[in-house]
Amino acid sequence: MKRAILATMIGTLAFALASPDVSSWALGGDGGGRKSQGGDVNGDGTRSLGDAVYLLQYLFSGGPAPVEPTEPMASPEAVAEILDATARIEESLPELEAATAASPVGTALVDMIRIEIPLVRETPEWTEIVAENLRRRLTFATGLAMALRDSTINTHFRDRDCAAVCKRIHDQCRNLCGADVTCMIRCDQALMTCMFGCND
Repeated sequence: MKRAILATMIGTLAFALASPDVSSWALGGDGGGRKSQGGDVNGDGTRSLGDAVYLLQYLFSGGPAPVEPTEPMASPEAVAEILDATARIEESLPELEAATAASPVGTALVDMIRIEIPLVRETPEWTEIVAENLRRRLTFATGLAMALRDSTINTHFRDRDCAAVCKRIHDQCRNLCGADVTCMIRCDQALMTCMFGCND
């Protein structure tokens, strides 16, 4: 009985591999698509029996290789939000530079904000993962920029309250991070930069 079932399965598979109609279906039309989800080896945008037939043709009948996977792309709204946040940070840089011009510590912190901008401007492909990483970095840059706008910071950087100011900036920065761990880590790095500058 088992041999009969196995023979039937092999016969059905052989028919599927040899049938032009099934072959065309397994190829997902023209076979030129790209995977949109795991298991979509024929690139037709769905997961179905056609993917299994496509894979078997590749393994046993010299069929085309599975199409290359691709990361899902970020939505236009997400990209626009990141670009808008970047533009706002860029617009704030002259004000921040002027406010911290007399302070090496403040200048170093502004530089930490500035280096985030090329990461956005030079992004070659806006996948969901890339967009999320950039969003987190910009959350940090925005938080640090808001902390540096404090009108008392430039004065305190030059006196013995420098360390206290660094702590306040750090706290304000982290408060804007919410639960974003990447942002928190960057705020911690800003605190270390600030404290190191205070000790110079």
